[in-house]
Amino acid sequence: MVWWAALGAFHSEIIGLAFALLSTAILYWFRPRVKLIYGRANNSRNLIRVPSSDEETENGDTVTEIYVEKFFLQNTGRKTATNVEFVLSDFPSDISVWQPRNVTYT
Repeated sequence: MVWWAALGAFHSEIIGLAFALLSTAILYWFRPRVKLIYGRANNSRNLIRVPSSDEETENGDTVTEIYVEKFFLQNTGRKTATNVEFVLSDFPSDISVWQPRNVTYT
């Protein structure tokens, strides 16, 4: 440890710098982060027979297909997420945002 003895006049500054760097690294590792999870909650496909005289099937009813998919996007982190985009391939006919939020649909 010859180099440590050579830096004898700067021991307290070096220890202070090492402590500052270590504490900064610890605060960086445990900082609040945004952690977004997303997925599909459930889906259902329903065929509903509607009496009709126009387009008739074999039993005189029109079959209407209703397909429902529920997607979710949730922030499980400790920091508020900003400028989040959730992109779907087709625009849905009905959108529900749990707890009113400032959202735009494009």
